[in-house]
Amino acid sequence: MAQMIRANLPAAMQGLAVIPILVTYEQDQDQGRICKYDVTGGRYEEAEFYATGSGGQDARNTLNKRYRPGMSEHDAIAISLEALQDAAEQTLGTGGVDLDRGIFPSVVLVTKEGVREIPDEALREAFLKNREKRGQP
Repeated sequence: MAQMIRANLPAAMQGLAVIPILVTYEQDQDQGRICKYDVTGGRYEEAEFYATGSGGQDARNTLNKRYRPGMSEHDAIAISLEALQDAAEQTLGTGGVDLDRGIFPSVVLVTKEGVREIPDEALREAFLKNREKRGQP
């Protein structure tokens, strides 16, 4: 991953940068890992959560307040959607959940059992339950 990013450095210097997050589950250590990268290909490991992009800081602020080790998958999904929504409200370059048009982000869970994509209907349910729990219309 670092080599691909480093090879793209000339384009990044012109403002065409994509900064990925790589998430894996280490079977031998029985734990997940999150690696973030910078435009030069530098890799940095994060402990429990991370967000990047135009609203990354706003999303990280929400995750910092709401994340708890050992939370259920449902809660993790709901809080991730909340973080994205908070970022979208603060940053024009970030898209959030659009219930009216049925637009949801791509959400993938990486667990000991493997990788699975969360369907839109489950995202809708998690988003609405979390919003109701927080007393939001």
